[in-house]
Amino acid sequence: TCALPISRVVVGAELDPHHHLSEAMVRSADLLIAFKEYPHTDALARGLELVDLCEAQVQGRVRPVAAVVDCHMVCMVHTSRQPARGIVDRIQALEGQDGILSISITHGFPWGDTPDMGTKVLVYADAQVPQAPARAQALAQGLADELVSLREELSAPMLTVDQAIDQALSQPGTTVIADGADDIHRIVGAQVISDDNLELTLLHEDAANRLFDVMRVVVVRNYNADESLFH
Repeated sequence: TCALPISRVVVGAELDPHHHLSEAMVRSADLLIAFKEYPHTDALARGLELVDLCEAQVQGRVRPVAAVVDCHMVCMVHTSRQPARGIVDRIQALEGQDGILSISITHGFPWGDTPDMGTKVLVYADAQVPQAPARAQALAQGLADELVSLREELSAPMLTVDQAIDQALSQPGTTVIADGADDIHRIVGAQVISDDNLELTLLHEDAANRLFDVMRVVVVRNYNADESLFH
């Protein structure tokens, strides 16, 4: 054990947006920055952003203060399509303006079992810039209200097993059918169920009529995510 000058330490963390944002996390860290993209293609960019802001705080150039708003919902925000694409582009344009340092959207993780689960907006402002903390709170509330109003449009389209198989067999080439919940419980203790056995049973039943076509359908386990596979 070594003694650290805690008052001088800047604590920052990069987060998967499917985290559970708690008051303790916000209180204990100087900066929390989540990936903006889902699928997660911006981990490096967000990591560099975090390091830059932590360095700026160490040097006294910024003093981050957090504003958090709970949307009181859980929504998987797929940023490769609208309206989420536009929201991400807009929040990136807002960062660095009028004392706003960073904006993160916590998507939440619907299979999680914790009181902190849910979609939230986290905005950091520079307390050294006049009125910036108030702007951050207003911005967080505005973004949260927008997410709530768009919750149906943000949700990815979901099919029944029968619909997925029919759609897969109607497409040329190989089609992937994925159960997003399958085996997640092994990783996070969520105790979710999976439809893999049902999918395979229905494919087997269909094989008598369309054996060649059924060979083109792949049922994937441990799926982690591109919503385009559902289209």
